[in-house]
Amino acid sequence: MKRFKQIDCIVQCLVILLSFLGYFIVGARGLADGFIVYFLVGGWQLLSAVIHLFRPQFNRRLLRNLYWVFLAVIVTVGVIMNSNETRMLDYMFAMLFVTPVLAIYYCVVCIVETKGLHARTAA
Repeated sequence: MKRFKQIDCIVQCLVILLSFLGYFIVGARGLADGFIVYFLVGGWQLLSAVIHLFRPQFNRRLLRNLYWVFLAVIVTVGVIMNSNETRMLDYMFAMLFVTPVLAIYYCVVCIVETKGLHARTAA
């Protein structure tokens, strides 16, 4: 469990950091390059969140539960907005800015949990 959480934190931080560095150093050559980053970070974090959800030894903390609430609200709003093309485009545009914030939030949640796990095992 401890090893998984360490790897999870390291991979998330590296993927997010490399994504930002790659974008600002190399620049976005096109719209597709930016979307690859979204799927890379989002895919890893969704995999991590699902593993945490179905593994009983991972404690469910307030921060992680808030992440699930945020995710549920985002999906619900997306389903509601899907009824109108203009609203759906507005939703998709908003997601370009909301999802990076959510990704950073989830990374912070994992770091806090991993530090807490290290403190409990060291004591």
